[in-house]
Amino acid sequence: MIKDIAQDYGIKLPNLKVWRGKEIAMIELHGTEEDAYNRFPAYLNHLLETNPIRHVTMQKGSDNKFRRVFISLVASTYGFKNGNCPIIFLDGTHLKARFLENLKNAIGMDQPITFISDRHIGLVDNVSDVFRNSHHAFCERHMTKNLRNGMKHIRNDVKNAIISAFQGVTRSFWREEFNLRIADIQNYSQEAFTWVATSTPERWATSIFRGKRFGQVTTIVADSFNNWILEARELPIL
Repeated sequence: MIKDIAQDYGIKLPNLKVWRGKEIAMIELHGTEEDAYNRFPAYLNHLLETNPIRHVTMQKGSDNKFRRVFISLVASTYGFKNGNCPIIFLDGTHLKARFLENLKNAIGMDQPITFISDRHIGLVDNVSDVFRNSHHAFCERHMTKNLRNGMKHIRNDVKNAIISAFQGVTRSFWREEFNLRIADIQNYSQEAFTWVATSTPERWATSIFRGKRFGQVTTIVADSFNNWILEARELPIL
């Protein structure tokens, strides 16, 4: 914004003044955060009145202040149940069991669901506790990043070869190819092999994953959604 003002008007403004000007403009266009949260309970009541089959839950703190909300509309749950692709991408390391319980109640289906997440320990425990008949896969990109970060003392050319072999392990459909790729990693580095072999490969290797991944090995869908709503995240809740 500072560069745009300088380019269009030839004026150089300090960061603080531009930030304050943006805040004033946002309030004039969209109102204040306080007004939006004050209107939020009425909005939720309207959702409940106009959506016959829905799941809406709002949680407040001990000080009666808003903490979080869970909204699942009938169109969303109907599409998920009837789309023949029961897979959910979890992008949020601080998702608690309460959120997953709301999700389970909203979905209301007994068939196994596949979750793909970033391998955060809290998600691993909570998903298995709430969705007992489902399967939890780890994102290939996050696994690759963790593996690369753990190979600080390995030459770059060897590191790249290990990463290539690891991605082959992740995406291969046959156990024989899985074994071959694992052997390649061991030939490159015993340290990398140990990391791969002890990182619960049954959660990220397609050939031995017990559920269905529907061709999905990463949480890039969640990243794309986050990029799509980037501007909206700066707006008031209503």
